[in-house]
Amino acid sequence: VRAKRFELVDDDGHTRAVIGRLGDGSPHVILADDKGQMRCAIWLAPNGTPSVAFFDANSRRSWIAA
Repeated sequence: VRAKRFELVDDDGHTRAVIGRLGDGSPHVILADDKGQMRCAIWLAPNGTPSVAFFDANSRRSWIAA
């Protein structure tokens, strides 16, 4: 299977994970809680630099490493 974006949903229809591309074409993975709120993001910058970020229950970034 090939696609530009994959989305995993739970039985209630909430998005729990996304694998796709950012606006600049770089890849990203997003993990969400049971309410569909983003809690973790992993991505590569256009130059290949990896980054990871964690978010609190209000979708505010609580930690980032690049």
